[in-house]
Amino acid sequence: MNIQVLLVVLVLGGGMIAAGGLLVNGQINQRVEAETKAVAEEVRAELAERQLERVTTQLAQERTRQEDLARDLQAARDREATTTEVLEDRARLDRLTQAKPGLIERQARRATTRVWQDIEADSRE
Repeated sequence: MNIQVLLVVLVLGGGMIAAGGLLVNGQINQRVEAETKAVAEEVRAELAERQLERVTTQLAQERTRQEDLARDLQAARDREATTTEVLEDRARLDRLTQAKPGLIERQARRATTRVWQDIEADSRE
């Protein structure tokens, strides 16, 4: 009878140890899963933060490019306005030359004479 009791005790004891091991193993697995999830969340947050930094940098660069393009566009519009004024002045001068040829020739001769006089005066000094 002692052997039977001993066998029963051994079987029950082994079962208890196995059950306890499973319980501990289950708790370890739960901890590992929880820590894995926590690390995964940290990695996702870090990746999202890096992505946000890249997007923010790209946005700043795009704003700078847009400002440069706006300045270039304004400079081109200014040149266009100046060119338009010159062409309009030239067209008015052409019309005036055709309408009153003597007036323009007289003004051109006077201006040429003044330029030559200025050159002579500068060469004397």
